[in-house]
Amino acid sequence: MVMSMRRARLGRQMSRVSAKKSRLNIVKVKNDINRILYSSDPKRFPDKQLLTIILDSKKAHHFNFLKGFTEWKAVGSWHEYPDEHNTVIEVEYHEDKSESQGKRLRELLCVLNKEVIGEEKLYMRTEDIAVSSL
Repeated sequence: MVMSMRRARLGRQMSRVSAKKSRLNIVKVKNDINRILYSSDPKRFPDKQLLTIILDSKKAHHFNFLKGFTEWKAVGSWHEYPDEHNTVIEVEYHEDKSESQGKRLRELLCVLNKEVIGEEKLYMRTEDIAVSSL
């Protein structure tokens, strides 16, 4: 009986450690996303890109950690989802010719989706910006 209580206590402690580690990992993911989007050196990353994320409006609050973005509401439909209420989030950021920033952003957003947001597949895209006033 004492052994089973110790095992249960150890299991709860390990669960708490795992949850804390997961939260720390998500904080790092969010910090890395903000670093790429808002702290890239324009001399090192001279090209401009537009990141677009479209997701269910009920889940858009998960992106409130971003330092700045444009957001608007949209209604779309897709097969079994008629009149789905979505949020479109857009952010301009600096990029290089190899698009290393965009590749890393996609990786980080996939982790964020898997661990926090929970979309079946998070829709995101990047595209070149020819001219911008920013």
